[in-house]
Amino acid sequence: MGGVVLLLLLLAGAGVGVAWRPPKGKCPPRCSCSKDSALCEGSPELPESFTPTLLSLSLVRLGVPQLKAGSFLKMPTLHLLLFTSNSFSVIEDDAFAGLAYLQYLFIEDNEIGSISKNALRGLRSLTHLSLANNRLEALPRFLFRGLDTLTHVDLRGNPFQCDCRVLWILQWMATVNASVGTGACAGPAALARTQLQHLEPASFKCRSVVLLASASQRPVLFQWRAGRFERRTDIPEAEGVYAARHFHAAGQVFLCLTRFIGDSMVMRWDGSMFRPLQLLPSRGAHVFQPLLIARDQLAILGSDFAFSQVFRLEPEQGLLEPLQELGPPTLLSPRAFAHVTLAGKHFLFAACFKGPTQIYQHHELDLSA
Repeated sequence: MGGVVLLLLLLAGAGVGVAWRPPKGKCPPRCSCSKDSALCEGSPELPESFTPTLLSLSLVRLGVPQLKAGSFLKMPTLHLLLFTSNSFSVIEDDAFAGLAYLQYLFIEDNEIGSISKNALRGLRSLTHLSLANNRLEALPRFLFRGLDTLTHVDLRGNPFQCDCRVLWILQWMATVNASVGTGACAGPAALARTQLQHLEPASFKCRSVVLLASASQRPVLFQWRAGRFERRTDIPEAEGVYAARHFHAAGQVFLCLTRFIGDSMVMRWDGSMFRPLQLLPSRGAHVFQPLLIARDQLAILGSDFAFSQVFRLEPEQGLLEPLQELGPPTLLSPRAFAHVTLAGKHFLFAACFKGPTQIYQHHELDLSA
């Protein structure tokens, strides 16, 4: 059966790093190269072995699923980088680290649905940025922080959901000294096809919300209003919940509610209230934590009396499906999970109350061959 299997593998040890030395300049397979430029089409992985004086690189129809941290550390002289017609869907934090001289970055006509908030960090010379014609419904706040040299930004052709997530873009546009092409809203229905530059920031009713969870009462939503948090409502059918975490996916807001014994819950916001979506058996659970690792929305239910479970959100059904158990060895009273990206690799840290912290590495296994 074809497909991709994701695994979190426990790390038994670590190797000693070796300083990288630039190889002799050559042209990788499926690339056409000159002294200072290259165009690569249909490469199954990110090409690396270029001349050390490379200034311009165009990448078409790459076979990589995401742009990982440090993907271009071996190309520090780049001034122009172009991606088009690629299938990768995620750009991770620090994907362009080391490109201090990059002035032109064009990421157009790809399948990108998610870009990390620190993906563009360190591009201090960038003047032209295009994210046009991708699948971006929103952009993370502060994505453009530190990009003080920008003069042209193109965001057109993306299916932006013009809710509170785009408010920061409107506010940023009013202060930045750059030409910005924003395109139109794809939703909600009342704003469909409205140009972003025609939206009035003052028309957005975006208020901060706090969710208070306690085992002695239902979770309670508080909303910021008139200089204070006011009680809005409690969440029905959620007794015995003492911890809550939320995540965004496909334009929707999900809530992970932790119960120690019984069933932990997944809820989804319907516009006025969180409604029950799933029940997941809890056996001494203290943490039910959503994490976005690479392009996968995961949620980990940590248990004291059973193996901790990793779930993955299936986009078509909008439900969390079991992915794997963490163990053996069994995590001893897990209390928190953290995702760390280092040198393009993904690690999961599992902090335990009664045992050592365990570190797992995230792998993708391609079973289509």
